[in-house]
Amino acid sequence: KKIMQKSLLIFCMSEWAAKSVIHDYKIEESKVHILRGGANLKQVIFKNYLYQKITNNYLSKEPLILGFIGKDWERKRGSFVLKVIEKLNSDGIRAYLRVIGPNKNKLPKSPFLQPLGFFDKSKEFDRFVKEIRSWHFSTLFSGSEASPRANLESLILGVPVLTHDIGGISSTFPDENCGKIFDAYPTVLEVANWIKNKISNYEKYLLSRTELTRRFNEFSWDQSVDKFDQIMNNL
Repeated sequence: KKIMQKSLLIFCMSEWAAKSVIHDYKIEESKVHILRGGANLKQVIFKNYLYQKITNNYLSKEPLILGFIGKDWERKRGSFVLKVIEKLNSDGIRAYLRVIGPNKNKLPKSPFLQPLGFFDKSKEFDRFVKEIRSWHFSTLFSGSEASPRANLESLILGVPVLTHDIGGISSTFPDENCGKIFDAYPTVLEVANWIKNKISNYEKYLLSRTELTRRFNEFSWDQSVDKFDQIMNNL
């Protein structure tokens, strides 16, 4: 607290963290700034890839693919997303959950679960990008989260995110054109019904992906660096 009180500026990566600094540590609001950061993808490599290779390839409507990124299956509540997938299948929509990160042997057994193991993005960049962009939606329904990079990695690749309003998640989700941020802890039925409604007009869904892809710079580290420079120049 003493260090923060003596600081000229304090930077946080989410509105949730900024509010904690202001209210819990009694720090002047004018000193606290939010820098969301960006996707953890090497910027030079990514930009070259974006301009040369990324096109909004047509995704077939089925099977519907939801994606999960993260090593901690339990904390990130992967089981909840799997229940959403099971509900979609029971409603007649062929759907699968593809999972990046966790040890395959520690995941539940399900015909609707497709574990992919760990991806080394520095060595398997093409594979990582191709996989993420094959998803209809990325998901993040963690029980706790500070400032998740997974959301930004999906958004920068033009893949909408399904998530909920816990911790710092909302600061990685600028607006409803990025997918859907539910109130904290939605029901399986609520999420499944939203997905069914969203893909009912599939041409509109594909158009929204194209529009999201054009916004890639918003989800890069460049936007935070520019904001940091502006703040420092105004001192």
